[in-house]
Amino acid sequence: DVLNVSGGGTIELSRNFNLASNARVNLTLAENGPIPIIVHGNVYPAGPGYALDIFAEGELIFAPGTSFNIMQLYGGGSVDPFLFGTSFVEPTTGQEFLASGDGTNIILTAQAIPEPSTYALIGGVGVLALAVARRRWRKGL
Repeated sequence: DVLNVSGGGTIELSRNFNLASNARVNLTLAENGPIPIIVHGNVYPAGPGYALDIFAEGELIFAPGTSFNIMQLYGGGSVDPFLFGTSFVEPTTGQEFLASGDGTNIILTAQAIPEPSTYALIGGVGVLALAVARRRWRKGL
């Protein structure tokens, strides 16, 4: 089962939200958009395997620290802020979002995107480490 929320929309459920095992929730985050999922009841996860896929509307890159309340729960129960996991990466932009919450909300916070030079530095250090390891291995023979 897949639940899609896009275009800055909201899905408001007047009853409990039952997540089937292996369910997927696709959310498109819009700048200053509303809370995508509002539940007037409780959230009942059926088992492991449900996933959250995050997409940025128009391939937006959000400033680090920008927060999105993606689920708000009204009712007597609570929702695990890590229901879908602890971090998510938007597939097009590569921006990472970290999850948090307070029991009635699940909040995603945008993280900084590493500069391309950071990736080049990591790759260069890796190549250097392989060269040193190879040299030591050859001397050991």
